Order: sequence, then C-alpha cells, then structure tokens
Amino acid sequence: MPKSSLVAHLATPPVAASALRQLGENLAIARARRRESQRAWAQRIGVSVPTLIRLEKGDPSVSMGRMRARCG
Repeated sequence: MPKSSLVAHLATPPVAASALRQLGENLAIARARRRESQRAWAQRIGVSVPTLIRLEKGDPSVSMGRMRARCG
C-alpha cells in the first residue's frame, strides 16, 4: 500500500470509513444493475479502472473532488 493510502486509512475516522465503504458498495451495485463492465463504467464516470476499483472498495485515498465531480 502506498504511503498516502496508508496515511489516509489511518487518519480516516470510523464513521467516515463506513460511509466510504457504503458509497463504494452503492457504486458497485449500480454498475451491476446496469450490467456494465468495470472498463465501461470507469469510462462513463471519467476515471481509470484502478481508480474505479478503489472507489468500489471505499478507499479513502481517492480524491473526494473526483468522487463528487464524477459520481454525484
């Protein structure tokens, strides 16, 4: 895990971490309901596949600006 990811994980309050996990689960559910691949979904929301994977896992090191601009 890169240093920034480790710091983000350690500095994230439990309530925020839970909310990020829920957001990630919701993104994955929305993608599955639309029967879209990770590649197609990532292209649709304007992120790379690795970033989409991190979003779906609720990784706190993903920029909130990225989440708000693309997913909200």
